[in-house]
Amino acid sequence: MPKNFPAKILLFGEYTILLGSPALAIPINNFQSNWNFSDAPHPSQVHLQTLLQHLKTEKCDFIDLFRFEKDLRKGLLFDTNIPIGYGAGSSGVVSAAVLDRFTLQSTEKIDVIRAQLKFIEDHFHGNSSGLDPMVSYYGKPILIDEEKQINLLEPMTLQEGCTFFLIDTQRSRSTAPLVASFKEKIQEENFIAAIKQDLVPAVRQSITHLQEKAWTALMESAHDISMFQFKHFKDFILPNFHDLWLKSLRTDLFSLKLCGAGGGGYILGMSPDYLAAKKLMRGYKLIKIS
Repeated sequence: MPKNFPAKILLFGEYTILLGSPALAIPINNFQSNWNFSDAPHPSQVHLQTLLQHLKTEKCDFIDLFRFEKDLRKGLLFDTNIPIGYGAGSSGVVSAAVLDRFTLQSTEKIDVIRAQLKFIEDHFHGNSSGLDPMVSYYGKPILIDEEKQINLLEPMTLQEGCTFFLIDTQRSRSTAPLVASFKEKIQEENFIAAIKQDLVPAVRQSITHLQEKAWTALMESAHDISMFQFKHFKDFILPNFHDLWLKSLRTDLFSLKLCGAGGGGYILGMSPDYLAAKKLMRGYKLIKIS
């Protein structure tokens, strides 16, 4: 059976990670991604060929480029149903799969693996952190602490006291312009002060509450994040989801937050009573995280 490379979701730490806050990303199994071979042309082969040429140009010395090219000639393809531009790590999963299959330098050193994954994913984003592909590569939650240390965590049972889910906005987005917009915003003294005073502590608390399985406290800190994002990141939320976002702020049944960069793709939600919350969101396409 082909090895599956999971998608990833950044649960907490979007944007604040750029300011040194902790961040927690987890693998999710809602999508399938694996290597395969076919005699018929496949869309992924064009992207893989482009990636191969990039790695050749950059003189990548830790990937077996000869074998990569040979397999492509044999009909190698990467079969995935992770949507592109949705915040689920579509480029990260390809990067993880390429390193896993074609590495020339087997190592257990996390910092080396992160650097290699970053090198590969730079092809897609220009400047990758390496976090997304690491989650897919290891298949485990990853916590980056405030000392910027990487911590591999054991799998989490997310449905125990709080259900996490995704809302499909049915519109993809590009990360780079959104990050550029954020970097402009943090030049404003009041904005950066508010983030450090209100948002970063809420992110830190949410990660702690999740790890401690303090579900009521988690919903409270998640509500704080949601309120902050609606006030200060409103232009990162699609206008046709503003009413739903306001509805979430008026109830204890569910909370919404940006999923990664925002601006489309998925919106991340959480609820202590998913079935009841689902009734309030009738008409929206929900995906329960598994």
